[in-house]
Amino acid sequence: MFIQTSTPRLFKMKGGPPPHVHAYEDEIIYVVSGSFMVQIDGEDHLVKAGDTAFIPRGTMHTVTNPMDDNPGCLITIFQPAPKKVEAFFSYISEHGSIPEDIVPDGW
Repeated sequence: MFIQTSTPRLFKMKGGPPPHVHAYEDEIIYVVSGSFMVQIDGEDHLVKAGDTAFIPRGTMHTVTNPMDDNPGCLITIFQPAPKKVEAFFSYISEHGSIPEDIVPDGW
């Protein structure tokens, strides 16, 4: 299991990753503060503080930031989570970008 929280740098810009699938991990998103858009199987959901979204492995999804300088915060849980998942989030939290060579298998 891997649990991570967002950093303010992550939500400086509006947008987010394109819809994608995690072949091996379930994902849970908990909104600590602010609001975000979660798309699951092509259906958009506005999630706000206190809301949780469950994304089963193999499901097309994305989470997007609806505004620049979003003050919101997310907690994201992956289960199971190989070491490469932790390295991926550590890198993007520090650098704010996603090079292809660190994307976990099955993403």
